[in-house]
Amino acid sequence: MWAAAHHTNLYLHIPFFLEDINEPDNYFNIPINYRKEFVNKLYQHKIYYAFAGHLHKNIIANYTPLIINENNDHTNNNNTNKSFSMISSSSVCVQLGNNQPGIRLVQIDTTNNNNENDDFLKHVYWTLDELEEILNSGKQPEI
Repeated sequence: MWAAAHHTNLYLHIPFFLEDINEPDNYFNIPINYRKEFVNKLYQHKIYYAFAGHLHKNIIANYTPLIINENNDHTNNNNTNKSFSMISSSSVCVQLGNNQPGIRLVQIDTTNNNNENDDFLKHVYWTLDELEEILNSGKQPEI
């Protein structure tokens, strides 16, 4: 049986958007007719981070949806100061941007279960050369 999650994140291949949720459809993003609906639903369910690949370069973009509450009023957010982060990571093989091959390490603070305004997630992208240097030094990778 699965335990209740305190923090849920989404991992997918194709990013919802690269820079702006309203950007035109292209090969590298999810079509806009699905994009906004999915992102708004994720945000309403307190899922604030989505990680993707597909681009073969690193891009981080943020979006704060307008939420319609039970009184049919628009609010700026989900009673939190968090935005929705779309984090796209480069590849370990062919690069389409200036990034070097690498990996992204994600760290989730499991001790922060009550305050949604605190940032419970940190991430860092290391090139394979940087990661090799860290591991050869005998250190554990840290964020």
